[in-house]
Amino acid sequence: MSAKTGTELITAVKDHLGDRASGYVGSRGVDDAVLDSVNKAVERIPKKYNVIALQKNLTISVTTAAYKYAVPVTDDSGNTIRIKNIFRLVRVLSGETTGYPVHKITTWKRDLVFPLTNSTVHSGPPSYYSIFAGYIELYPYPDDTYSIYLRVNCFANKITSATQGQPQPLGEEWDDVIEAYATHDMFAKLQEPNDSKNWYDIYEEELKIVKASLEDDPDWSPSSAQFEEYRSNDYQNDPFIRSNLE
Repeated sequence: MSAKTGTELITAVKDHLGDRASGYVGSRGVDDAVLDSVNKAVERIPKKYNVIALQKNLTISVTTAAYKYAVPVTDDSGNTIRIKNIFRLVRVLSGETTGYPVHKITTWKRDLVFPLTNSTVHSGPPSYYSIFAGYIELYPYPDDTYSIYLRVNCFANKITSATQGQPQPLGEEWDDVIEAYATHDMFAKLQEPNDSKNWYDIYEEELKIVKASLEDDPDWSPSSAQFEEYRSNDYQNDPFIRSNLE
């Protein structure tokens, strides 16, 4: 199975509207009004939660020509994205296979520690980054060519047309949540407050169910304390070693 398309969601929402499922809502036809409500849900949910289907891998090619790079607007598959959160940056020197973390710092800290960023003042493997004005700024200034790998979470793109069979972008587990929220929003547009509140309650209940199912991870441990006595000579690739000093 796959996520419902815009057309399928419009049909599902109209089924809940009864004899209000035809004609106009304000100046728009019902289908257009419902698609607008569906897109409200599609955009609203990722603003509050990190949706698995919107987690992406990105790559930035870094050279000695610049220390700042535009925040990517496409993922590694060429899809258009809008980044919400950056989880992790890892740098890999060209020709090597070992990755090293690049740590985030605030722009205030960046201006304090690296007030001037150029190749003559301080160059080396990029170990820190900050984000300002749509750019990822690396520090120190890159001394070689690197690939920077990013793990990010994104905002959702709207369903642009219900007639193209475009699936909603959050994944099929969110179908019922989107349907309930869109129905709530449609009844609000129709000035039916009781029905609107009823469907908002359904939306919140469906939301709890999806959240509980996604947060249930029986193999997850909240601590690595059981590995404190563990030692390895391969500290770069060993996830349980904090540094080569251990």
